[in-house]
Amino acid sequence: MKLINLQGKVSLITGASRGIGKSIAESLAEAGARVAIGYKDDEEGARLAARRCGDSSLLVRGDVADPADCRRIVAEVLQRAEKLDILVNNAATSERDSFSMPYEAWIIHWQRIMATNLLSAVNISFWRSNR
Repeated sequence: MKLINLQGKVSLITGASRGIGKSIAESLAEAGARVAIGYKDDEEGARLAARRCGDSSLLVRGDVADPADCRRIVAEVLQRAEKLDILVNNAATSERDSFSMPYEAWIIHWQRIMATNLLSAVNISFWRSNR
């Protein structure tokens, strides 16, 4: 039983090649949405998610830590699907034992985490709103 009908809606889920993002993509597809699966490196996982989300799903590769890539990701979804109704900012990264790194490496790593986990949501949302 569908609790919600998203027929005709287009969604973009960042970090959708595995884990929570993949589950969200599958749920949105089950509710009838066309799903754009955003991923960075895990092409095999993204392809598996796309198969589970149906023939109309899209694969959109990009690095959400890069503001220019955020703009390109949104533009690609809009070009290929002609609209973008639902945005799920799910991409995230982390590192265990990051405090065992030298300070200079830790700072670079911390900036990467903040760019992926925080700023990417702002950047993707900005380009979604200001297309």
